[in-house]
Amino acid sequence: MTILSRIRQGSRGGKRRGTPPWTIFREFTESLNLIEDFDQIALNLLGTIKEAAAVDRLVLFIHDSDIGQFRVGASSGYDPAVLHGTVLSGEDRLARWLKVNKTFLDVRRRPGVFGFLGEREKDVIGRLGLALCYPVLSMNRLIGILGVGPRERGGDYSSEDSAFIDSLMPQAGIALENALLYKEQKERFRRMLRADRLATIGELAAGAAHEIRNPLTSIRSSLQYLESRCREANEKKLLGVALSETDRIDEILSALLSFSRPTEIRKEPAD
Repeated sequence: MTILSRIRQGSRGGKRRGTPPWTIFREFTESLNLIEDFDQIALNLLGTIKEAAAVDRLVLFIHDSDIGQFRVGASSGYDPAVLHGTVLSGEDRLARWLKVNKTFLDVRRRPGVFGFLGEREKDVIGRLGLALCYPVLSMNRLIGILGVGPRERGGDYSSEDSAFIDSLMPQAGIALENALLYKEQKERFRRMLRADRLATIGELAAGAAHEIRNPLTSIRSSLQYLESRCREANEKKLLGVALSETDRIDEILSALLSFSRPTEIRKEPAD
């Protein structure tokens, strides 16, 4: 049953039954202007699709440039154990097909394309029960893949349902990309603050070490002088203990000074 059919007949099409699809689309796009957090945008996208198109399960794969693969960024309706370790390669045929064609793949209605995919991709699609695969594009870059599972009541998705989901993708792609950039910027800023904090601690440690070491040198010299003049065994032993403690303090100061200095990278020939 299509979205319009659910509207006309008032059937159970999720929490948003009776709401025109264009209203859902408008509310979704307006909500993107109010959200900066990636996780909230992703869950908002999945929730909108799930309620509007009566989808049973959804999974959003996001491209991770560090590993060159699409990892699970958000999901709805899946057991986390089923998704654990599930990835899609950016070099595999599904990603390339979605990027080149810039349209969704209907697995049942496009058997030729499905047969073109690699075994690993077929396994993921089959294991997750995906019926539709959508490209999530931003600035002509494939930043994600949306996998749409079966309908709540079974059966194929109508062309209207799949087109409605497709209409959400352009705005979602831009919003998700911006959220990822914002998240990376926050992490970069956090690392900068931590580096500044460590640098400040290092400077304080170096200053304190120098201030302590100067009088410590005088104390050690005085103890050595007294030890050389001392004739009593017990007193000489006590002075020796005091000298060893000053040496221990000096070692601690050396460690503080080494902490404050930048690490030098030494290059050595390797076999």
